[in-house]
Parts: sequence; structure tokens; C-alpha cells
Amino acid sequence: MLPLSYKCLFIMLVLMPAYAVAENGSPARIKYSECAAYKIASYAFDYRKRQGHDKWLANDIWNAHINPALHAMHTRTGTGVGGSVSTNLDYALKRIPNDPRSLKAIIDYSFIIKSRPLHRPLIRSPECYLQQAIRFASDDPTPRFLYGFYLFKKGHYEDAVAWYKKGLSIDPDSSEGHYNLGLILLKLKRYREAQHHASMAYKKHFPLPWLRDKLSMLGYPID
Repeated sequence: MLPLSYKCLFIMLVLMPAYAVAENGSPARIKYSECAAYKIASYAFDYRKRQGHDKWLANDIWNAHINPALHAMHTRTGTGVGGSVSTNLDYALKRIPNDPRSLKAIIDYSFIIKSRPLHRPLIRSPECYLQQAIRFASDDPTPRFLYGFYLFKKGHYEDAVAWYKKGLSIDPDSSEGHYNLGLILLKLKRYREAQHHASMAYKKHFPLPWLRDKLSMLGYPID
């Protein structure tokens, strides 16, 4: 089970932007000028493979940067131990590029900050961090699922579907992936596809009943 709260979705160059192309062929919506300078640390490590010294370092980064950032996100000024939310999360993701808590926090903060005038802006957009995580850990499905989650929140539903499918191509047994993809397909009124992914999620014992109940009401019951 992924340590994320994203399990249920329910709850530019100067004058002319130049966009990167995502691995699924759709626009990645990243400004080259914004992401070009983004370099991960020389000792960056995979969140899933932390052990020994890396485990100690990961715990230190979580305690000194990620946890303070998660707390400061909801304060008046957005600052705390280690500095601002933006600088703490940027520091963490340069060292653990595919850390799911930090990626999820960057996504959430990109929306929260719109109503926090005293908070420092993000150093770079969520797309930069997500793309870097995908390049860094090409076999990790979680950044792809989170990219889908981010695009869903942005209202880019078709792109979100593509990214969830990318994640499921790596981890076809992800109940969260199937459930969230089912929610997006329901939003798009692609009920038969939503039924398929909901069925896959519930076969893998996904606990939330809302999607099953909604599809059943629409005439697409889940066996």
C-alpha cells in the first residue's frame, strides 16, 4: 500500500512557451527555462531502495525537511524548520527524487499556495519534479500515478488517464491505480472502462465502496 493520501481522488520561454513532450506523447506542460536548471544531487537515491547509510539519510531528510514542510504548508507564512515549504521540498526531491510524500506535497502545495499570499512560491512547477522522478526511477509506477493525480486536479482528464495507464503498465496489481483511473473514467462518462478498472480494484480488495456504488446506480455493476 502506498504511503500517500492520494488514494481517492474524490475527496514557458519568455514570450512563447516551448513545451516538452511527455512519454505518452501528450504535452508535458513544462517550460524548458523553468526545468533546465533543475539538477538532482550527485548522491540522490531511490526511495524504494534506501538501506544502510541511505536509510539514515532518508530519515534525516524526512525529519529535517519533509515533515517541517508538511506542517508549514498550513501555516500563515509557510515557513518553519529548514526554511520555507518550497525550499524544503526542493531540497528533499533533489536527494530523493521519487519520494512519494514529497511529490504529493508539491502537488498539493501548488494548489494551496494560491490562497496563501505570504508563502514563498514554488521554486519550479510540479511537472519538473514529476518528470525528474520518472527519469530517475524509470521502473517506479508511483510518479506516473501522481502525474495522473496532478493532471486530474488541473482538469486535464484525458492526459490523467494516459498517465494512470502508464503507471498500471508497470504495476498492474495496484488497487489504488485502478480505483483512481476508474474515477477519472467515470468523470469522462466512459462507464464500461470505469467498470473494468473498478472491478480490478475491488478484486484486489480496495476498501472504498463509492465507485462500485456509483457505477451500480448507473447500470454498470461490479461483480
